[in-house]
Amino acid sequence: MHRHTVLYHLHAMTDGLLPLDQAVHKALATAMLDLDVDALHPGDYAQIVLQLTGHAFAVAAALRTRCAGRARADGGRVRVEAAVGDVLGTLAKPVPGTLDGAKNCARAVIALHTCAEHLDNAPGGPRPLPGPGPHGRSG
Repeated sequence: MHRHTVLYHLHAMTDGLLPLDQAVHKALATAMLDLDVDALHPGDYAQIVLQLTGHAFAVAAALRTRCAGRARADGGRVRVEAAVGDVLGTLAKPVPGTLDGAKNCARAVIALHTCAEHLDNAPGGPRPLPGPGPHGRSG
């Protein structure tokens, strides 16, 4: 018998309580965007789509939390809310476990991290995404 742990479920998101492992997910997204040939097994693409989709939802939740303290008319907040809305709208539909599906998820992850970087450079200073603390725990 195999045992496994479900870390992400489309309809039961943990609202960003898990570490985001930004570098790993950005590297996976970049690798998918650089892949030109359908070289992986379909099951691999399905797992990559699930991983990147879960990460995109977690980053989107973190971005919304970061923007909540900003004024509604704040330019950074408006841009982030628009980008998050676009990404969530795209990912709300089932994403096929194919190279194209993985690339679409990768684009979403990159777009959300670009939003985070723009927020970091906005007036008021950076407000980092939640991630592992000094001892590997969230905080």
